[in-house]
Amino acid sequence: MLVSEKAKAVLASFLEGRGEKQVLRLGAINGSHTLALDEVRAGDLTFHYRGRPVLVVAAEVAQKLWGLGIDCRKVGTGLGIVLRRMTSAECGDTGTASPNAPSIDGRSDKHRCLLEEVDAIITQIASLRLSHAADKVSRIRELEATKHAKWHEIRTLWAGAHYAHTNPKPSWQSPP
Repeated sequence: MLVSEKAKAVLASFLEGRGEKQVLRLGAINGSHTLALDEVRAGDLTFHYRGRPVLVVAAEVAQKLWGLGIDCRKVGTGLGIVLRRMTSAECGDTGTASPNAPSIDGRSDKHRCLLEEVDAIITQIASLRLSHAADKVSRIRELEATKHAKWHEIRTLWAGAHYAHTNPKPSWQSPP
């Protein structure tokens, strides 16, 4: 995820005069995104502006928002918060919860490459199905297996990043 400095500033100005623990929580209800006053909870991705937490996103919501940026746009006479797709040049932010999680940009690029490979495999399979090659059945089976492996890579890419982010390594202590 990426939260622009301008969006953080707008969120901070909205929170002025409210309690120090008050932040805005980005959530999702019935497919719509919501912003509500709340407090930081364990496991939240937390975005700060000038040292103050201004926006939190629960890990399960953040997982669905990978590849999106939060920005500000002029709406009427004021400013509004908008969600938009990140460009490949933008580097994502993992909030403060996990400095070791790979940036969204890296996962998005890998995801895009894997999808392109799956599309190429699907095209090859379709072409083989129309051919009269003697070994087309075995080649189609090989391509199907490769396609399934690519889909598994895609699932692992996102699930692995989510698992690493939500299950930090334990700090082992030796007995006294």
